[in-house]
Amino acid sequence: MNVDGQSRAPLPGGLGFEAGRLEKAPPPLPGEQAALERVWGHLAAGERLGRRDLLLPALRALQEARGWISYPALAAVCRELGVPLAEAYGVASFYALLSTVPGPRHVVHLCDDVACMLRGARELAGVLERLLGPPLSAHGGGGNGDVAARRPGEEGDRAVGWAVSSCLGQCDRAPAALVGDVVLTGLRAGALEEAVRALAEGRGVPAGAGGEATVAWMGDGTPLLLRRCAGPGCVRLEEYLAGGGYGGLRRALAMGPAATLAEVERSR
Repeated sequence: MNVDGQSRAPLPGGLGFEAGRLEKAPPPLPGEQAALERVWGHLAAGERLGRRDLLLPALRALQEARGWISYPALAAVCRELGVPLAEAYGVASFYALLSTVPGPRHVVHLCDDVACMLRGARELAGVLERLLGPPLSAHGGGGNGDVAARRPGEEGDRAVGWAVSSCLGQCDRAPAALVGDVVLTGLRAGALEEAVRALAEGRGVPAGAGGEATVAWMGDGTPLLLRRCAGPGCVRLEEYLAGGGYGGLRRALAMGPAATLAEVERSR
């Protein structure tokens, strides 16, 4: 800490910028500034102060404008909104869809949660590695596949990278990937490859290009996990219990840990 109470340690990512006074930070690039101005809209400079609700939209706009969030741009956001640098950096470094290090202009996010893994996410990861090279690391490394031939992070290129995502909220339609701004579900290898090539060539990814949704159904056509959602009495806990809610938990407790683990093993 220095005399004004602010850390002089460099920010993570190896960029070498120090977390000193925001006024000393260099200005953002014109494209970054234009992206921020679109977020501020009609708000005057004084009206932006304290508007923490604008932090995430501003960071998202910077990500779309350049493919990552630079320190000068982040400092500009902090000055305009009156947000501490540590808070803004914490938000920018938390979300998988944002990056604080240089990298590809576009990133394909492949879900690797349980539902997607059971429906073929490993095969899809192989497709992405063949097309785009290794997945991006926390430091922006990766690339050199068939489509991402240019070095990720070069200013002005249209290189595409990929990364795994913990969840895209599409468990009922697995496997899923976010390609550009389009969430594709029920994905198969050929459809994913076509979507990635469309993104790399700037053609845009059509919605619905992934394929059919793959919801787990019972034999009579009733959704297995969501069967109570369409009927009445699906809001209150008492109604859920009356309809057999937590039945699986009761059976597991009655069976005991060893028998429950054995049942999970048998179910594969």
